[in-house]
Amino acid sequence: MPSIQTEFPMSLAEIASTFNEAVLREYIKKNADENLLFDILWQELKSAANFMLHISVRYSFETDFIKARSKGLVTPQEAKEMIKNAWQKWYGDSTQDMEEFLPYFKLHFYKTDQYIYNYPYTVGYLISQFLIEKFRSKEPNFFEIYKSFLRDTGKMSVDDIIKKHFDKDIKNSEFWFECIDGALGYVEEFKGLDK
Repeated sequence: MPSIQTEFPMSLAEIASTFNEAVLREYIKKNADENLLFDILWQELKSAANFMLHISVRYSFETDFIKARSKGLVTPQEAKEMIKNAWQKWYGDSTQDMEEFLPYFKLHFYKTDQYIYNYPYTVGYLISQFLIEKFRSKEPNFFEIYKSFLRDTGKMSVDDIIKKHFDKDIKNSEFWFECIDGALGYVEEFKGLDK
């Protein structure tokens, strides 16, 4: 491939990495005893919460911070209020505390070469959940489709690549609901354990 086509956006890189993690966990689940199965499913639930809620908190905070910073300095109190608002937006009443110091220790907020670095994790995770469902269902030619999908990551947008290889429109909320349903399926598996 031309070297220009070996550069790819972070969202597509995160699809591949989180899909590979999902395939590994799928294999371990099939070969696990009940204790290990509990651990794997617990990790699936933590991943779902992290990618769909915690990363969204980071995204909300980061975009609010960048907007405020474009107007001048942001005080520590203003940053604290922004993280509090982002936490409340995504977690609501489901938790009583927050990671108040998140903006100070998370490397992603300090990257100067890639702003808004957090959202590719959520995009990648959700699409990987779509892919793992295709993998589980033994869709014909899945690996050939996936290989072509990966080869196109350096020359197509996320929108175009999903449309080309899976005939899905990511601008349609139904696609994302399908991805989320895949992630929430771990809740039912976890509930079904005999513990």
